[in-house]
Amino acid sequence: MNNPKKNLEREKWIHRYIVSLDEGDMDGIAEVLDAALYDPELEKIIAEITLAYHDEELTNIRSELEKLFSQ
Repeated sequence: MNNPKKNLEREKWIHRYIVSLDEGDMDGIAEVLDAALYDPELEKIIAEITLAYHDEELTNIRSELEKLFSQ
């Protein structure tokens, strides 16, 4: 069932997670992960965001290595 209140709460947690990742706020990340323990949908979305961040970081590292070795 689609619950607008739950969806809004989930969106706030997602926003908090992304901001915490960007700012390196480990306490914020931990708080969101704790909330995700009780919300399987939030847990799934957080996992997808985490994978996307890892992929982005690997792409940045690969790009830097290519620049380094092309000199």
